[in-house]
Formats: sequence, C-alpha cells, structure tokens
Amino acid sequence: MSDPTHHPVRRPVERTPHERIADDMEAAFNAAGKTLTDDDTALVFTHTLTIVGRALEGAEAQDIINGDQLAKLEALVEGMKAAPRLL
Repeated sequence: MSDPTHHPVRRPVERTPHERIADDMEAAFNAAGKTLTDDDTALVFTHTLTIVGRALEGAEAQDIINGDQLAKLEALVEGMKAAPRLL
C-alpha cells in the first residue's frame, strides 16, 4: 500500500535560453509597472522592435554596420519579439 502523505519531488522545468531572456525582459517591464503578458504592452513592445529593425536597416544602408552584422542583429531583434509568447 502506498503512503498517501508521500509526494514525489518535482523538479522545476528547465527554461530555455530564450525563455530566460524573456523572463529578464518581463522583470524589466515589471519594474516599470508593466507586463509583456498584457496585449497592449506586448503590441507596443513588438512595434518598437520593428522600428529598431528599420533603424538597423538604415545603419546598414549608411555603411555603419555591414550585412553580416545586420543579419545577426535582425535575428536578435526577432528573438526578442517572441518574448510575450514565451511568458
């Protein structure tokens, strides 16, 4: 007969690197009294990152960064846009 008071130890689910970064961004928003889980805040967040992406494209057009740098930065920005869905 099993012991009804015994509960198996549950290990926390390991968060992926992207999820941990999303948690860090969420903490920054929380410090400002906001949350990326709010649809309006998430919308503004992703629109802002779209603007950042356009600025990066402009930086490449002006030879401030090269194509390889742009590609890496675009991947970073796209990854950041996923944060609201990872929370």
